[in-house]
Amino acid sequence: MRRLILITLGLFGGALAAPLTLEDAWHMSTPATKTADLQWKAAELAHQKALSATGPAFQFSTNLNVSGNFSPPTDSTSGSVTGKASWDVTPWSSSALNLRSAERALLEAQLDRQTQKSEAFLQVTETYLQVEDARSQLELARLQLEVQTLKVQSTEQKRQLGQATQDALDRARLELLNAENTLKSRQNTVQSALQSLSLLLGMQVQEGETTDPALTLPAFSNLDVLLKKAERHPTVQKARLVLQERQEVVQAQQLTAALPDLTVNGKLGNLPGGWTFSSDFSLKTGKWGASANYPLGSSGQNSFGYAVGLQLNLPLDAQQPYTLQSLINQQELQEWAVQKALNTALQNITSQYHLYLEQVQQLEQRTLQLRQAGNQLEVQEKRLSLGLITKQDLLEAELAFKTAQENLKQTHRNAYLQALRLRIATGEPL
Repeated sequence: MRRLILITLGLFGGALAAPLTLEDAWHMSTPATKTADLQWKAAELAHQKALSATGPAFQFSTNLNVSGNFSPPTDSTSGSVTGKASWDVTPWSSSALNLRSAERALLEAQLDRQTQKSEAFLQVTETYLQVEDARSQLELARLQLEVQTLKVQSTEQKRQLGQATQDALDRARLELLNAENTLKSRQNTVQSALQSLSLLLGMQVQEGETTDPALTLPAFSNLDVLLKKAERHPTVQKARLVLQERQEVVQAQQLTAALPDLTVNGKLGNLPGGWTFSSDFSLKTGKWGASANYPLGSSGQNSFGYAVGLQLNLPLDAQQPYTLQSLINQQELQEWAVQKALNTALQNITSQYHLYLEQVQQLEQRTLQLRQAGNQLEVQEKRLSLGLITKQDLLEAELAFKTAQENLKQTHRNAYLQALRLRIATGEPL
């Protein structure tokens, strides 16, 4: 049976000429994928900002002052032009640490993006196939209603001939009423499935005709091979990135405790032309700075000179050992978190793998049931041609065949969805 799902754009209110296939739905953005894309872009901008901060920073300023007296008339000018530069030049400087942190955040955003896109792929597939399942159940409900209608008609004729009781007729009419209610319920299910798909894709999906998607079950390796992929699962990778950050924090704290708070500064004043240069470097922060100053106006000139200075601070911090131990404890906790994430990934792969095998076994059972229902339908068709059964009996055989056919199709879809869940469990992007 062919069905067409026409798309009506909610913004413009116009229907697309082409049907919406499952492959088309896969390429559409969902709220989850849009959010993941925006988060990844934000992390990328933060990384670029951190990268730019590792280079030198420059600053220029100027000032000019004019002063004087009216009587006797005198005036003087003073001012300067100053240029400054600073640069984090050591691996333990703040900008270098911030860059590594931003790199990890970008990797985490990429992993989150991969996870969100895979989960959205699965959600779109599930929702799309729910529409097809609901349509199939609707067709079965219509056929069931037709069978029950014929049954009521046949029972009424038998009642008139005295071959059926009033109780049998009442039961047939009750079954017909149940079939009518089932049909209405299945119609509502179709509309609900269409609405879910519309909300997910951000456009109105209308009822129509479309070809059921051809779903090919992927081939998987044995369980031992799949378990080796757990190391690459996004959750495990994110846990390892957090562990790297904890390790760097501990190393930075240890380095901070080991390095002396030493600052070296120097200055050359009133060079030819009036220039003054100064520079400083802090060992603990790893920051180097320099400035150049040129005087303006008629202010007095000082003689050429220089200065070199050393500043050493020796803080006595009694809390530092406890701070370091606290950071080490956090690192150890994160090591356990990595192992926990790995164990969870291994368990999930094992569980999803066995569920997939169960679906494959059910496929074999459904295939056998369909074959049996097909053979029974052929027998009933021959018996009808010989006048041995009624049309109602044939319709019941057709209903059993259609039911077995739809059960096989639904089981195949469930197996395909389970294959997607298994791929997600191994961390493989969809």
